[in-house]
Amino acid sequence: MTVAWNRRCFTAALTFLLIAGCQPGGETEPPETRFENAVSRLRSGDDRSGIAETARELKQTSGYRQHGRLLEAALQLKSNQPTRALRELQALRPEGELVAPARLFTAEALYQTGLLADAAECIRPLVDNPEYAVDAHRWLAAMSFDIGDNNAALAHLQEVIRLAPDDYRPRALAARMYQDFSQHEAAATHFKAALERSPPAAQRQELALGLARAQMAMRDYEAAAATLRDADPDATTLALRSECHERLGESEAAQRALKAALQLDAGNPDVLSRQADMLLASGEAEQAVAILERLVQADPYDHHARYRLSLAYRQAGRDEDASREAKRVEELKAKYDRLSELNNQAIQAPNDATIRRELAEICDDLGRPRLAEAWRRAAVVIEHSGVAEPD
Repeated sequence: MTVAWNRRCFTAALTFLLIAGCQPGGETEPPETRFENAVSRLRSGDDRSGIAETARELKQTSGYRQHGRLLEAALQLKSNQPTRALRELQALRPEGELVAPARLFTAEALYQTGLLADAAECIRPLVDNPEYAVDAHRWLAAMSFDIGDNNAALAHLQEVIRLAPDDYRPRALAARMYQDFSQHEAAATHFKAALERSPPAAQRQELALGLARAQMAMRDYEAAAATLRDADPDATTLALRSECHERLGESEAAQRALKAALQLDAGNPDVLSRQADMLLASGEAEQAVAILERLVQADPYDHHARYRLSLAYRQAGRDEDASREAKRVEELKAKYDRLSELNNQAIQAPNDATIRRELAEICDDLGRPRLAEAWRRAAVVIEHSGVAEPD
């Protein structure tokens, strides 16, 4: 969940001095300062150059061997070697200032190896540590989300928001979660809050589009159009602008925005979807059919595209094809409705493995293998933790 922080030039220069292990004037920094700086950079996701050297030197410094070993294990963790890191971390006997970072990195290693219950137990004491509470709540939010306990995930994110009011990241994650639950008003609120906290440029575009989609889902097309005016004018942005113009009765502006989107990326799914809608509206059913068939081929589980394809078939006089697609739409809609129902049940029953296994099966049926695997993993965690609800 960590993202590298943007820094001002003087902060970058100071960080370089700390990494080099020297203060102005060439004085060697105390080992505890070098250790604390290295841990801070590992926690924030900053550049890790120089930390390996710090770890080696600390291992050779009297009283700091354990500090160096901890840094080496954390570097293994950050280098996608969680099993090796976990082995090294569990061999440590941390005391004093080592306890909190050791718990944090051990919990992350447990999480990355799929031991979510152990990871949560390991990191939970850090919620009472003022220096590490934000890290603890972030990881507990991720762990809760992974086992389908969305209420707990959102509660932990609210704690991160309280403790780190200027951080855009917990608000962005909460916004995406609410969007997944089709709670568009709450999603819009959190997208706005995230955008107000100066996210990096790449995230800003994604957040702006998320906000616009939430506003459009609430049929607030004027607000969505205003949001999209401030977004980078890529193909997706222009396609969404076109729809907003259409909904606001600005047909010429809708046509211009779609034309510009097609020039940028004629294969973009949002652009194709918008083009099909406008072709249908103008009675050009066969051309709309060709585009919608392409969209359905790319994503056979998109029941919205299939529904519009059934309409296009009907408009083109292809009644048999229209009936076939309409039947498939009903089948998919039933599965999506069941998925929504089970998601709500999972929120109310955070220790029910059976619900999560059915969710995994439906996700398989809907072409969502990663989400299916996440629900299966959640079921296994619950069953192994001994808190599974009786059948």
